[in-house]
Amino acid sequence: MNNTTHHMTRRTFLSAGAAALAGAATLKAGAGITAGMKGGAPLRVAVAGCGARGMLLLEGLRVLAAGGVPVRVTAVAEADPARRQAAASQVPALLAHWRDCLVRDDVDAVVVALPDDLHASAALEALRLGRHVYLETPVARSLGEAQLLAKTAQASGAVVEVGAAECALPAWRVAEDLVRAGRIGRVHWCHSVAASGTRGVSAGWRAQRDRSQGPAAQLHCDQLMPLLHTLDPDSASSASTVGGRWDASGDTPDSLMSTIRFGDALSVNLVSSTLNSTGQRPMLRGELGSIEVFADGVMVTPEQGAEEWIAAPAGPFTAEQWLLRDWVDSIRGGHGPLCPLALGLAAQQALDLSLSAWRDGHSGWQA
Repeated sequence: MNNTTHHMTRRTFLSAGAAALAGAATLKAGAGITAGMKGGAPLRVAVAGCGARGMLLLEGLRVLAAGGVPVRVTAVAEADPARRQAAASQVPALLAHWRDCLVRDDVDAVVVALPDDLHASAALEALRLGRHVYLETPVARSLGEAQLLAKTAQASGAVVEVGAAECALPAWRVAEDLVRAGRIGRVHWCHSVAASGTRGVSAGWRAQRDRSQGPAAQLHCDQLMPLLHTLDPDSASSASTVGGRWDASGDTPDSLMSTIRFGDALSVNLVSSTLNSTGQRPMLRGELGSIEVFADGVMVTPEQGAEEWIAAPAGPFTAEQWLLRDWVDSIRGGHGPLCPLALGLAAQQALDLSLSAWRDGHSGWQA
């Protein structure tokens, strides 16, 4: 593990991402989005990638279509023959390469559920061809890739929904409403722990630096997205990180502990590891109290007075299905998506700061 300290100048880091972040403000407001589909024709969707996430999203689209949402899967692309065959009964066209589905005449939009190293490439090509995009997290492997993606999305006018399913969980919507209403005052500190799998389980392609920023970075991203969506803070300004790889195989971190500063007002503490099977519920602490986010609701603890449990409303869809429906509705209705590309871009900047602190052998890295 790394425990030395180092600081870079603010200008050094922001020179790489300022243009993208400036454009993201417009994307977040929903500007430049097309009016959507005409008439009652269903949105024709291709799914690129049939791994665990791709199959989950493919099933989500099937459920939406069965429930009357105007969407239809017309093609699936997957390089692995076994995975491709697993999707055979659900789609009319099976393709071996994701590029093949982008050029089809019966495709209006693409779900990108490929490994991380292909996220930006596939999304960029889809946008250049005028396709709407649902993009799994993380949106890219670097701020530079995310910057190019933001520029291309803005020019295309297509709807890009980032697949941060946590943002669609009802409990996070309750937390966001409470924060916006000032229930706990200005939020100045957050804490979250995420864990998945057990020690010794292979991380697969996420253990390869040329394909991914690593399993711990994925967990960091999963925790950051709903926090950023709820709090809408200033850009990440500094990070302090320790971590490493406990599993000898692979060259990406499987454990990270980071403190990320957003402007001068908010600190977010994240712990991400593949070494345990349980995590810890996110906690948002403000001047007037705190909010703890559970799967089915939130616990509000004021500085004075009794705790209050607020249940989140149940719904007919999973978080992934809600987010896919929001994407379809955004395309057809012309409104901004729940998880716009700006959100993924903000998370990528924070990830880059955190990983730079770890990768360069320093516990402190400042933009």
